[in-house]
Amino acid sequence: MRRVLFTEAARADFADAVDWYNTHAAHVVPQFRESLRAAVARPYLLIFREAQEDCYVVAVFHVSRDPTAWRLRTK
Repeated sequence: MRRVLFTEAARADFADAVDWYNTHAAHVVPQFRESLRAAVARPYLLIFREAQEDCYVVAVFHVSRDPTAWRLRTK
């Protein structure tokens, strides 16, 4: 299995997300960390869009696919 390395920007994204959760819903932080570990262990991407009250999953696909393909989706 290949190593998964995070860029500085990705680490900053993660830190920002943890900070946000710590402020708004601290009880979610352990679940968020575990979810990230699980996502890294499986080579799938989950693309989502947040709306005011909902979160819409736009794409779930294997990383061997073209990572820009999801952008062609209109809904």
